[in-house]
Amino acid sequence: MTTTSEKATIFTTPEANDWFGQLVHQIKIDQLQLQTGVANQETSEFYKYALMGNTDELLKRFRNEASQVFIDKTIRCFINELKQRKVKPERLAFALTPATILAWAEINDDDGNTEDAILLAESKANSIAREFEYSLDTMIVEKSDCINIPSHYIPII
Repeated sequence: MTTTSEKATIFTTPEANDWFGQLVHQIKIDQLQLQTGVANQETSEFYKYALMGNTDELLKRFRNEASQVFIDKTIRCFINELKQRKVKPERLAFALTPATILAWAEINDDDGNTEDAILLAESKANSIAREFEYSLDTMIVEKSDCINIPSHYIPII
């Protein structure tokens, strides 16, 4: 069991003092920008919802921002894994659903090496995605299938 003095230790370090000092400083900068009308829209809306006590809107914003970070980490892992394995699909695109990142990859006909690398990259990316309650699902097609990238996907290659 953690004692009260052990819990307080992390909050009494020089790093904690610096962190809190920087936080208060940033809030004061935000306050000045809001009062002078030069704060950006995102900052203005954040403080508007905070001051109004609109926790639903604040939580929705936090969730969206967190989701963007998790999705970015997952896609970067997938692409980095392909780079490490020295393979590049002919075309690659992504789409999103509420809990799934969809990848669409076109490879040359009978290119088992690239197909295996894509599946291994998917597996590695899912080890990250699952931590955040997401999954990455990949559709692999061959050139001879003559299938276009679905319209709701965003091509990156």
